[in-house]
Amino acid sequence: MLRSSEITDKTSLLPIYDEFIDVIVQENPEAIIAFRPSEATQDRAYELIDKERDGVITPEETIELNRYMDMEHFLRMAAIRARKVIQDRAARITHDGAS
Repeated sequence: MLRSSEITDKTSLLPIYDEFIDVIVQENPEAIIAFRPSEATQDRAYELIDKERDGVITPEETIELNRYMDMEHFLRMAAIRARKVIQDRAARITHDGAS
C-alpha cells in the first residue's frame, strides 16, 4: 500500500487548482495567509497520521488522510502565491510613489 506521503509528494498541482489559486489570492491574499484549520480538523489529521505511522490505518482513513494532505498542499501553494501578490502590490506602490 502506498503511504500518503508517496501519493501526495508532488511539486505542482493540477492546472485547475493553479487557476483557482490565482483567482482566490487576488481577492484577499492576507486572509489566505492567515487561514488555519479548526482545532478539530487538525486533531483528526494528526490522528490519521499517527494511525498511518503505527500501521493501523484503514483504507477509508487512508483516503481521508490523502484528502487532508492534498488540501494542505493546496493551502501551502495558495499562501505562497498570496505572499507574492502582497509583495508585487507593495513593489507597485513603491514604484508608483517614486515616479
